[in-house]
Amino acid sequence: TNGLTSFSANSSNKLWLVTANAAIQYYDYGTGATTTGTMFISSMTPRGVAATDEALYVFGGESSSSGGPMALCYRYLASTNTVSSLPSLPAARARAAVAIQANGAILVLGGLTTATANAASASNSITRYNPTANTHETLAAVLPFRCWGAKTSRRADGTILILAAAGNATDDGVTLAITNRAALFNPTTGTCIALDSGGGYGTMGLLADNRTVVMGTPTLAKAI
Repeated sequence: TNGLTSFSANSSNKLWLVTANAAIQYYDYGTGATTTGTMFISSMTPRGVAATDEALYVFGGESSSSGGPMALCYRYLASTNTVSSLPSLPAARARAAVAIQANGAILVLGGLTTATANAASASNSITRYNPTANTHETLAAVLPFRCWGAKTSRRADGTILILAAAGNATDDGVTLAITNRAALFNPTTGTCIALDSGGGYGTMGLLADNRTVVMGTPTLAKAI
């Protein structure tokens, strides 16, 4: 994939990939076929992505020249193989986490506000994009910690679990002061609360009882 930077799966057996040179690929793991789509602008490295059955959304990213955060947003439609610009984020963000609510609205959580990857430049903001109205809003709720590159999972009750950097996470050789943090966002109440954050989170999966099992480094496995 020539430098995979972001990926997202949808409910139609497709895994969407965005490479470091802003190319789009989607892999159908039902048929095993890989398709290459139209590229995003080459001056940015997309980071925050979310996939629906019809489209791939990109929110912010990094400038290919300066490495600084960008506020640009795009939507790729596989049916027409076209990329269209969306309204920019309220503030530039790089490596933000993205999650799709049950109603189709898309959350953009945290992210870096400068080109320097450290705790001081991380954000705790939450914005929401409405695909129908084509608008962004900054929510009153904020994450109970500042983070970038977090993982998200929508649970059966519609709440969004956010897991921040695992252990003393590193990226580009920079050690962060943010470790092992978890939060739960409730779209119905508009609140975001901190959860037990013991252990180093690595990956997660949904359980039938609405809990999320998280597995980390080196041996953690727990349900929250």
